[in-house]
Amino acid sequence: MLRVREGLFLLKSIVVLVVCAGVVGWAAPLHPSSTHLNSDLPLHEFVNYWEARIPRLLEDLRIPGAAVALVVAGEPVWYGYYGLADQDAGIAVGEETLFQVGSIAKSVTSWGVLTLVDTGQVQLDRPIAQYWSTWSWPATGQTTSSVTTRQLLSHTAGLGLGAIDQRYVPGDPNIPDLRTALTADVQSKAAPGQSFSYSNTGFNVLEILVEDVTGRDFADFMQAEVLNPLGMEGASFGLSPARAQQLARGYDSRHESVGAYVYPESASGGLFATVEDIARFTAAGSAQAANRPWRWLQRESLEQLYEPQAPIPGVYGMVFSHYGLGHFLEYLGDSQLAVSHGGQGYGWMNHFHLVPETGEGVVILTNSQRSWPLFAHLLTDWSRWLGYESIGMGVLLTAQTVVWIVVGLLLGLLVWGTASLLADLRGRHRKWFWRLRTYPLVWWLRVSFAVLVLLGLLWANNQPYLLMTAILPTASHWLAVVLLGWVTLLLIESVLPKTKMPRASAAADE
Repeated sequence: MLRVREGLFLLKSIVVLVVCAGVVGWAAPLHPSSTHLNSDLPLHEFVNYWEARIPRLLEDLRIPGAAVALVVAGEPVWYGYYGLADQDAGIAVGEETLFQVGSIAKSVTSWGVLTLVDTGQVQLDRPIAQYWSTWSWPATGQTTSSVTTRQLLSHTAGLGLGAIDQRYVPGDPNIPDLRTALTADVQSKAAPGQSFSYSNTGFNVLEILVEDVTGRDFADFMQAEVLNPLGMEGASFGLSPARAQQLARGYDSRHESVGAYVYPESASGGLFATVEDIARFTAAGSAQAANRPWRWLQRESLEQLYEPQAPIPGVYGMVFSHYGLGHFLEYLGDSQLAVSHGGQGYGWMNHFHLVPETGEGVVILTNSQRSWPLFAHLLTDWSRWLGYESIGMGVLLTAQTVVWIVVGLLLGLLVWGTASLLADLRGRHRKWFWRLRTYPLVWWLRVSFAVLVLLGLLWANNQPYLLMTAILPTASHWLAVVLLGWVTLLLIESVLPKTKMPRASAAADE
């Protein structure tokens, strides 16, 4: 009997490993970066590599369209356009395609605020309430009077994330005004200055700062003082119904289409731009652009944008070490500073990355919420081409591989468990659960576990946004499928519990 059990265990292990290897092999290409990527590779060869690689990534990740740019020595040098801006209409992504760039707006807003610091109109460490003339902190019973401009720019003001589902069709007359929306949205989560806590609300408060200090509409100020001087001719805060025709149609994590929308506020995520616009902005942040006439932000102010203000905790801390003023920070290699920001909205995901000292940068704009793996692949390619072994976003590729291995192991065990169940049914070693005289603890544990996992899967399926599905859309989908298979198997085994083998049969096996 012992030898039989050892043989079955060995066979089970082989089945599990074979299925696991098959799943990981099927999941490949995991799209690893080419081993020949290094700093000796000429620009045109790297571009040729991406021209072949990016369409495959978009197809495998089910991303409709993307626009990509490279910045070299502080100059945009290449643009690539891939896929469709609108799948139903068959419209391709092109030079004029607008993207809702989401929280990349925070980096651009930071430039606008720092221009007011340059002119002496705003001081970073002075309480922001001292600059307001048209609004004040709502009476929440929580201390916000000491919040400074620096704290708002660095997400250390202790404010909550804010509402992210207040979306309106461009031109909708029911869009609430900025101050009404903010009064309802402001909520303190912690005392100012204690720790990093990402907050859309904080940047929208800065929108009022700009308007009250300058006496101008925020969008108009940013257009005249930031976007136009930087040559961002296609960019704007806000979207008119006419310009909405240029906007790529968004697609959510389930690949369902999303139409154009705007928020009541603009500073935290209301920027619309082409890839060329964001490439120009990225280039303007480089050291090479310091003496160019269109890069008017003072060097001291630019350096403040990139100074670490707060360490980033939690999951995001695995990718970025600190947050500056409107920028995520990380160090490539031993000490090379890289700055970046992503922009995620309902139906869009975007990202830019820059090494300020060398002026090397990359911009990736997409019309899909399934784009985090794409960013991880392309940023890993880019960093290796620059001669760096790794980049923070590369951790997503490691996580993806781990999840696929887990899926493979679970599927292998599921295959073995299903085969064992069928063998038991053929041998009549199972009976209906209502024929049991008593229900042992193991039976209750099985049923309870299966029901809890099933409820968890149903809950996850009904959520509009989950970090796991956003970061690893394909792998997490298959993990859910395999878990559903396990739940089904456990419930069937609970309905048909196993009976003890007759003694004669057991003796024969020995």
